[in-house]
Amino acid sequence: MRILLADDETDAVHPIFRTLIKAGFQVDFVHDGLELLKLWETLRHPLVISDINMPGKDGVDACAEIRQREPATKIILMSGSPESLERARLNNFKLRLSKPFDQETILSYIRQALGH
Repeated sequence: MRILLADDETDAVHPIFRTLIKAGFQVDFVHDGLELLKLWETLRHPLVISDINMPGKDGVDACAEIRQREPATKIILMSGSPESLERARLNNFKLRLSKPFDQETILSYIRQALGH
């Protein structure tokens, strides 16, 4: 399965990227919400994992657009900011990860998103 991963903090996302690759996923990586929308529009990833606070367009707004265009797309939002996570909750995003998190947590959220 192909996953679209979006985060503007490259160093912080490397462990997530490695975990996903090791788990057998194909991962495309972008640095902001505008790139997220552009690449998703091209490849229609079934699962998006996005940071919330990014330049250009934040993760909540970008993923809300994706959800509107393709409701079946699974979305996991992540942030180190409780306020950002609350904003995601208020926008009806059910899968929200508080940074930092460990490898098993991200894999557990993916299983949950995919219904496994």
